[in-house]
Amino acid sequence: MGILAWVIPFAGILLAILAIIFGSIGIKRVNRNPNFLTGTGLAVAGLVLGVVGIGIAILFISIFVQVFSAAQSTAQEKTCKSQMRTILSASDIYAAYYDGRYPTSISQLVPDYIETEYRCPKDNAKYVIQWSENARPQITCPNHGSI
Repeated sequence: MGILAWVIPFAGILLAILAIIFGSIGIKRVNRNPNFLTGTGLAVAGLVLGVVGIGIAILFISIFVQVFSAAQSTAQEKTCKSQMRTILSASDIYAAYYDGRYPTSISQLVPDYIETEYRCPKDNAKYVIQWSENARPQITCPNHGSI
């Protein structure tokens, strides 16, 4: 079970705990009846492999948590940048329809050009948008900067 704990990190914690329990039971039984029972080395090996298995499982889990956290952060940033580009594209379409005049507020784009007022997916923060009738809006996210 201790060896399986190394190979299967998520189920490994349970298998490692079982290896420690059975190793401890084996050592106690051999020590009670040393004349009739043998296998102290095997019991100690199970105990050691169980402890090492727990360590390895904890190490793998901590690595997986960091990797998934980084992936989530990257996905949020890409979604944020995509939403800012969508606002810019909607502003360009608006300007094409209104003879080169750009919108001066987000309310001129919602719901005809974009379905909703987008927010940063990281913490639902509003985008800082500088509107000008004569130029594309300048959009900045408090978390991810501008595009």
